[in-house]
Amino acid sequence: MGVAGRVRPGAARALLLLLPLLLAAAVPPRRGRATGPLEDVDECVQGLDDCHADALCQNTPTSYKCSCKPGYQGEGRKCE
Repeated sequence: MGVAGRVRPGAARALLLLLPLLLAAAVPPRRGRATGPLEDVDECVQGLDDCHADALCQNTPTSYKCSCKPGYQGEGRKCE
């Protein structure tokens, strides 16, 4: 601090230059970042879906779809 509460121009400039480095140091690094395409998880095969017992599960690249079996009606998560 300078006279009467003023910040010296050099100190302000130094703070502006150091601020990004200080913020980067405060954020923990991410671990296990993907370096290529992610492997698809087949929720249907692994039993991770919430499709109704009377529905068919279809794996998609990023998720899955449920559809009622022939003879049943509904949106796949509840079939009657």
